[in-house]
Amino acid sequence: MRKRFLAAASTHVGRVRRHNEDTYVCEADRGLFAVIDGMGGEQAGEVAARITAEALAAGANPRESIQQANTQVFERAQLSMTERGMGCVVTAAQVRGNTLHIHHVGDTRAYIAGHWGCEQMTLDHTLIAELQEQLGMSNRQAERMPNRHQVTRDVGGDAEVEIDHYESDFEPGDLLLLCSDGLHDHVPNDELFTILSQARKDLTEPQQLVNSLTAMALSRGGRDNVTMVAVRCLRRAAEEEGDGGKQSRTPVSRTKTPKKAGSRITSNSLKYYLLGALLTVVTAGLVFLIGGGEKQQGSELKLVQGLVQAEGGELLGAGEAGLAGRLNATGRVTATGPLSVQDLHTESVVSAGAQLDLRGAEIIFPVLPSQWRIRLEEGASLELSQASIRAPKLSLKVIFEGPGAEFVLRDSHVSIEQLSTESKGGESPWGVFRVEGGHFESQQENTGDPPAEGDE
Repeated sequence: MRKRFLAAASTHVGRVRRHNEDTYVCEADRGLFAVIDGMGGEQAGEVAARITAEALAAGANPRESIQQANTQVFERAQLSMTERGMGCVVTAAQVRGNTLHIHHVGDTRAYIAGHWGCEQMTLDHTLIAELQEQLGMSNRQAERMPNRHQVTRDVGGDAEVEIDHYESDFEPGDLLLLCSDGLHDHVPNDELFTILSQARKDLTEPQQLVNSLTAMALSRGGRDNVTMVAVRCLRRAAEEEGDGGKQSRTPVSRTKTPKKAGSRITSNSLKYYLLGALLTVVTAGLVFLIGGGEKQQGSELKLVQGLVQAEGGELLGAGEAGLAGRLNATGRVTATGPLSVQDLHTESVVSAGAQLDLRGAEIIFPVLPSQWRIRLEEGASLELSQASIRAPKLSLKVIFEGPGAEFVLRDSHVSIEQLSTESKGGESPWGVFRVEGGHFESQQENTGDPPAEGDE
């Protein structure tokens, strides 16, 4: 009997990791394929990935197999200290008739190239991907954000797992690629679309394709395990052969498992999600932090069941926050940019005991002469890490209004016209200005306290 599919698979440890926690399923005779990426300390992720691969290979329904694997991984992790917290992400494909069914959890991906073009079928279950989908953030912005790899859903992280389902026609000549983030971290979508479309057109052998893509990922750093499965459809299902003519394209159909009322993020990634949520506030939600005293249209904040919500973004556990540029002591917020400062004379107040971390932020000031006054009350902390401020006409003044206050520039690039600091502690300075790594440049400096030892 003639083959329906031509498939090849590859997995590589990469150039940085010591263990390969990825695995795959490639059973062309059954039309069953999967890429699985393990997570967890030491080699526990490898265990979770193996359990999932075995469940998929032994089962008839990938969705049920993933659910079964989730139960096994979750229960096993509860019994072993060395395997506690293990999990995996998976994208499994099954061809039934002439329809491709994708079952997906995490940030492994499925791509399909056909006569109509190429597209990414799956949506990543990561904090950044979800913010991109909700807020229209560009890929370039997302790539600069911290914690962009933290998944919000995985196999084994909780007693139940939510599985997304996708369907698409799979016609002769169509090319399917399943891959781990070890590939798509190094080969962006626009480049990958071109490669897959050309491979389909040139009838590139799947084995040659996976070898080439693996080499490309390794040549660009190979920071993670690199795993993929490539599948070419050779002919239609037997019952529909001879129907004459090319079939019309049916767009990808996405069906997400609805969340149950009160459902929670998987426990394995909960701590990362909480951190990640605090790491991400986009422009529309940041007016209350640095935007001056006027209430901006569309930026009203509301406290709803512990969530601080703003148009264009939300925070978990940020506590009380006002719209006058003040962060109260109950708030600990990490924000990312880019942030656009509209007021030429902006004042921000970080209240006693509060901590504000602007990480990965690109803070954009007007080209006209501007002033930014930052008031830090007792025990307050403001940190700019991996941030960028390029404002050649900006005068920045940091006022330490209480003991224990600090302003830290860490691994940031700051270029401004003038920096001045003021301590209201008299002869005993109340605060400290510190630069750690990165680059700080000011044409004029008038600081009451020099940067700490070891700083630039």
